[in-house]
Amino acid sequence: MINFTHLHWLTRVFIGLVLIVCVNNRLNAAEPKDIRLQLKWHHQFQFAGYYAAQIKGFYKKEGLDVKIIEGNAHRNPLTEVLKGNADFGVTGADILDARVQNKPVVVTSVIFQHTPYVIISLEQSKISTLSDLVDKKVMAAEGQGELLIRALMMREGIPVDRIKFVQHTWNNNDLISGKVNAMSGYISYEPFLIKKEGYKIRLIKPTDYGLDFYGDLIFTTRRQIASDPRTVQAFNRASVEGWKYALEHEDELIDYILTLPGIEKRGISRESLKYEAAEIRKLIMPSLVEIGHINPDRWQQMLNVYQQLKIAPKGFTLDGFLFNPNSLKEEASDIMIGFIVIILILALGSLVWNRQLKQQVDLKALELRREIEQRSQTEERLKFTLAAANLGLWQWDLQTSEILFNEQWATMLDYDKDQVPHSIPEWRAIVHPDDIERTSQSAEALLNSNYSSDEITYRVKDGKGNWRWIMSLRKVNRDENNKPVRITGIHFDIDQLKKTEVELKELTKELMKKNSELEKFAYIISHNLRAPVVNLKSLTDLYAEGDLPEEMMQELFSKIKECVQILGDTLNDLVEIVSSKLGEEVKKEKLNLETELTEVMRSIESQIQNANALIEYDFSEATYINFPKRYLQSILLNLLTNAIKYRSPDRRLHIRVKAFPHKGFIIVKFSDNGMGMDKNKIKDKIFGLYQRFHPGTEGRGLGLYIVKSQLESFDGRISVESVPNEGTTFKLYFHDAPSNEVNYINTDSKLII
Repeated sequence: MINFTHLHWLTRVFIGLVLIVCVNNRLNAAEPKDIRLQLKWHHQFQFAGYYAAQIKGFYKKEGLDVKIIEGNAHRNPLTEVLKGNADFGVTGADILDARVQNKPVVVTSVIFQHTPYVIISLEQSKISTLSDLVDKKVMAAEGQGELLIRALMMREGIPVDRIKFVQHTWNNNDLISGKVNAMSGYISYEPFLIKKEGYKIRLIKPTDYGLDFYGDLIFTTRRQIASDPRTVQAFNRASVEGWKYALEHEDELIDYILTLPGIEKRGISRESLKYEAAEIRKLIMPSLVEIGHINPDRWQQMLNVYQQLKIAPKGFTLDGFLFNPNSLKEEASDIMIGFIVIILILALGSLVWNRQLKQQVDLKALELRREIEQRSQTEERLKFTLAAANLGLWQWDLQTSEILFNEQWATMLDYDKDQVPHSIPEWRAIVHPDDIERTSQSAEALLNSNYSSDEITYRVKDGKGNWRWIMSLRKVNRDENNKPVRITGIHFDIDQLKKTEVELKELTKELMKKNSELEKFAYIISHNLRAPVVNLKSLTDLYAEGDLPEEMMQELFSKIKECVQILGDTLNDLVEIVSSKLGEEVKKEKLNLETELTEVMRSIESQIQNANALIEYDFSEATYINFPKRYLQSILLNLLTNAIKYRSPDRRLHIRVKAFPHKGFIIVKFSDNGMGMDKNKIKDKIFGLYQRFHPGTEGRGLGLYIVKSQLESFDGRISVESVPNEGTTFKLYFHDAPSNEVNYINTDSKLII
């Protein structure tokens, strides 16, 4: 029999379901919402993803009618969005400065994972490093790279007031004509245009100095987030889909961009757009990072840099700065409908099959047994998958501080069961000392933010005592009062990937170094060999004419001999320079500084006595260094003979040598009271080839170049301080013990795995 009470209840549920579906359909059928997107600059491939989302209907599919507003030098996206002239904007990591100024901006998606900004100069300017910009004119724009340049300067200890900043005109001719010495620009745009004009350029990249901020990103206001978070999420989804499409259909988007207003007038060509697209792809890294991904830990690191440089106050947080789509419950209505449908089906089934209740119970029992079997099989497959993917699962109970790991975690890091850490002190003991502070800061940020998960990479010590890189994906579980109670996560072994990355960086560094040396050798050959070769040709042509008097023949051969001597000296110099570069052919060994210095002094004992030189040394603070013996003796010999050669005629030569440890280096300080040099005039030329600063003395100008090369071939460096007629001090930096030999104990109880 049918229970009419149940039927009456069922009828009400059905009517409610129909009403919900109707309302939902009504909402979906609403008119598209008008949205204004303010671009950062003029139309180009930099914004291809937004064009694709518009022309391929991704915005329309999300119920949005988006108007894309072209940018220019006078239309700042931050200003336009904050004034309400646009709903969303595209800008760069400079938005962090706006957040520090308490402006109500929120980052919703990050498109460029690397900063596109570079400092551009012409090859002829010889500007290769940040220090070369001192007292130079640099063209930059506020909100478009200037803050990044200032941060680089402050981080490198270069006074910002020594740089003459000029307001950006966005005219490359200002750099080409020499009105400015350098300018900021996008690596994907300005370099191509300048090289297209036939000029060679040099680039200074922030990544070369360890500073890599985010690039182009999408942002909006807190008001937009609070009033319509679903539109924000819809705009994000469509924009990300647009970028995926643009990168997969590059030529199609280039065809479209070429039709946009102003493109032809600005001289934008298919070739320049292809170049820009290739560079943009490197900045987005779609094969490695999900487009639109926001890493809170990386933003925290950027804020840490701002705080270190005193751009942001200490204690400043990123609360509310990053959009958290996980907080939205967009699918709640669909889940409710699905739930109601399930209840309705179960209720109807219960009414229809009321007389066959026993059969239904048996059927359910059978299904339950099958489900248990399937679950058991699934768990086994999951274990196999985790093992195959080399993933380790872990859980940390914040109330008891107990840590649990699965068996695969121990296998992944070569630990026996009794070696697996179970408490915070045990876990702290295996984290690399250089990573503890960073992981602690990241953990604090995760616990104090509204985010439920994040990721971080760092090093841990495995069961064999080796440092291994891992990636940790973490999720915070909270109670009804939003208090963190438990953290769960996955550890990936990325050690080989990291090592490969380091090897590639080292290889790139070495190749760049070799390329620089090849340029120098080319300069030597063209500069030092050309003159004697030309003279030889002229002299041999003169000889070929014949019938020369005997006296002229003798003079001719004398000049030919002189040219050959110059060629021989230059070739010998080249051999000496090349031999000083072959660092890979010599090995480090433990050397006693006093022993090596004494041996070198004995080899030039007569020169020391003739110069009446007084030499004092103190190696009490640092007795030994790890360095090739031949190189160390070559360095000491060059410095000693230079001090003797450039001694002052007004006083007795006094040389002091002292060694001491400092921040992972052994520094050997070498001072004399000789002629000295004017550093403001010679700047960095002191370590160049054929550089001599005292015309009245003998020398070829190779010694200090070779000293610098020998130190740098083993990751050392050299600095110099000098005052005319007072003397010169060199500081030689030799690497001390490797970092993996450091013993470290940490007591920070806030460390999160």
